Amino acid sequence: DVDRALNVERRHARSFTQEIRMAPANPGALNWLVGAFHQKTAFYRSQSITLPGANDAENLPDDIFFETVRHGEATENSLFADLDWKLTSQWSLGAGARYFRTTVDFERSNYGAPFTAFKSTESGSTPKLSTRYQFSPEVSAYATASRGYRYGGINTIGSQPYKSDSLWNYEAGLRSQPSKEVALDLSVFMLDWKNIQMQTTNADGFVIITNAAKARSSGFEATLGWRPMPAFSLNGALALTDAKLRAPVDSANGRVVTAGTTLPGVAKVQSALDATYRFPGPFQSGAALSTVLQYVGKRNAQIDADLVLPSYTTLDLR
Repeated sequence: DVDRALNVERRHARSFTQEIRMAPANPGALNWLVGAFHQKTAFYRSQSITLPGANDAENLPDDIFFETVRHGEATENSLFADLDWKLTSQWSLGAGARYFRTTVDFERSNYGAPFTAFKSTESGSTPKLSTRYQFSPEVSAYATASRGYRYGGINTIGSQPYKSDSLWNYEAGLRSQPSKEVALDLSVFMLDWKNIQMQTTNADGFVIITNAAKARSSGFEATLGWRPMPAFSLNGALALTDAKLRAPVDSANGRVVTAGTTLPGVAKVQSALDATYRFPGPFQSGAALSTVLQYVGKRNAQIDADLVLPSYTTLDLR
């Protein structure tokens, strides 16, 4: 016998989305936009895991280690509005908000048992404030504060629900073009995350989504563009990010993840360099040669395992 698990999954979904917006035809010093959004998604998923000898003691057929079927619908309705006010020729203010209501309604059956129904309904709002000041035609500064939201759900394993999570994003930056050939953008950001949804694993290796109390991600981003001639351009980008838990969280495998642990999938250093050269092609056509060099630093694979994905560098030619 081969000691190997076989996982077979079938998934399909269909979605309908509609958005309506209304704004003035002739923008002035005070601009506005209002709208409504609707989305409805139907989904289906089945999963069957077989493992030789998995159920010898229980005398279950086909070596079934795990089996589940789930299907249902997710609906979101929202209203939103944005306002932009140009106070002077140099200074402008912006404000906006989005009110939403989401419903997740589905049924789940494990190991062929009768279907069990689950339903979750949540509502909330995501405001946004921004300001921009134009010091000169070459230099401007901006600042933004906005709230993001992601609704919760229920785990397939154990039927444990997980709550929605939200964050506040604060960003400030400087945009400059000291000459026609050079452009420089600098920005700093901080994200305060509450009830963050984290993927952990239980003792059998199944993914369980749980809520951590809070996390924070902060960093710095810079982009530099140089175009010494119309045919050639060079752009560089650098991002430094520090993203960590700010409170301990209990993993599904019993491990306690301490505060200060780096969030999974986040590289502390990322950078990119791209160059493009344009030249005449055959038969009065245009042509371009470009290359992109990208670096992504090492990062944690998941929050509750000592597994680090190595850094890597890619080179693309076009």
